[in-house]
Amino acid sequence: AFRANYDIIIGTVRMGLYVGTILSWLIDQPFVADVTDPIEQIDHLPSPIYKFLFEFEHVALKMADEAMFVYRSSYTSARRHGIDGNKVENAVNYEKFNDPDPDIIETAAAELNEAGLDDRPIAVYIGGLTPVYHIESILEAARRLGTVQFLFIGDGELSETVAAAATTTENVYY
Repeated sequence: AFRANYDIIIGTVRMGLYVGTILSWLIDQPFVADVTDPIEQIDHLPSPIYKFLFEFEHVALKMADEAMFVYRSSYTSARRHGIDGNKVENAVNYEKFNDPDPDIIETAAAELNEAGLDDRPIAVYIGGLTPVYHIESILEAARRLGTVQFLFIGDGELSETVAAAATTTENVYY
């Protein structure tokens, strides 16, 4: 990382922001901070660690040449701490998914079938398996909605909980 010739460094929270800030400072290159999730996502950590990361994140955002915030709460909190930045939308290009190639649909259907899913409705969760995303509530919904299949794709501190549910709940897949 130190030998490359970067024009700019972009770091996404959490680790990308922390490492990007330090790298940017060490090699004296512009840094863009991308805050896609609120800091409260990690408030379950032991208090001293959370407080340290909270403060470090605010220092990193103040040092950034530019900061972008997806959540309004993160943007508002940053402004209260004297951090300039821009509120941006979560970028999903709807047109890219609006009219998928039939071969891709066929391949996806085959992979879902191979994983044990059938023609019943499917709810797909893709993302972090952490409490902030209400994974336990989604699993409870799966238990109550036996006619809907729930497919979880992701990793995080609740991975084992989801894996266990996939072995004990007929309509949960991981």
